[in-house]
Amino acid sequence: MRLILLTLLSALCLYSQEIRFSTMLLDRTSNIELEYKNMISYLEDKTSKKFKFVFNKGYDDLVKKFGEQKIDILALNAIEYVKLKRNFPYANPILSFYGKNKSKFYTCDAITRNENIKDLSKISKDTVFWILESYSTCGYDVVQYIFAQHGYNLKKFETHNVGIDDDVILEVLLHPNNLGFEKSNTIEKYDFFDLNIIKTDFKVPAFSLIVNTHTIDEESIEKIQEVLLNLNPQTNKDDFQIVRNWNFQTQYGSFIPSEKDYIHLYSILHEIETNKDKR
Repeated sequence: MRLILLTLLSALCLYSQEIRFSTMLLDRTSNIELEYKNMISYLEDKTSKKFKFVFNKGYDDLVKKFGEQKIDILALNAIEYVKLKRNFPYANPILSFYGKNKSKFYTCDAITRNENIKDLSKISKDTVFWILESYSTCGYDVVQYIFAQHGYNLKKFETHNVGIDDDVILEVLLHPNNLGFEKSNTIEKYDFFDLNIIKTDFKVPAFSLIVNTHTIDEESIEKIQEVLLNLNPQTNKDDFQIVRNWNFQTQYGSFIPSEKDYIHLYSILHEIETNKDKR
């Protein structure tokens, strides 16, 4: 009997009493709690689970806390997830969020104010690039890969790394002949600037919720999935009213992702990292 009680207590201690949530910030004005409090409050109400926000200083700190079992659920882009998964096999995507028109993927596209730039195969050697950090969906590593497909070596161009989406947009607005790279769904957020968008075929799986299967129980995972999958904001007006003030990446409904969606990213990241010495 004593052994059974100890086993039960150990199982209870394994899982956090609160579901600890965290994510990366997209821009300078973002705050994890402000960005996600509406979605989290909705989940608390519908699942009867208590959530807690875990703040971080950046991607490295986020990964460190995940590895220390201090985070139960993360909202991440596909690149962030794949890099996390390679270090922590117990990280699993439980839900992905649709883009507009129920798209399950977005692309990494170039933006500029120069209307004469029509495609990436004809870029002037004097072009200056504004690029996000490597962990970003459209960060340096991904942009280097895209340009290699067009026969260019990115290290031969002048590049500037920036930390957040706002800075890419700002620098492109300030420097009309420069190029920046952003996710298609983020570019849509700034469509009032009437930027010249050069589309690419680099597809990236949707923004997702990633769980730590060592610290969150199956019942909680299933409840979260059930609650969010029941929302259809693109077709149901009442559901749209529920999500209209959520983070913009989580406003269009959700679906169950497949690990197969990420296979090409594992391969691409391996190729990028293998060739990093050539940068």
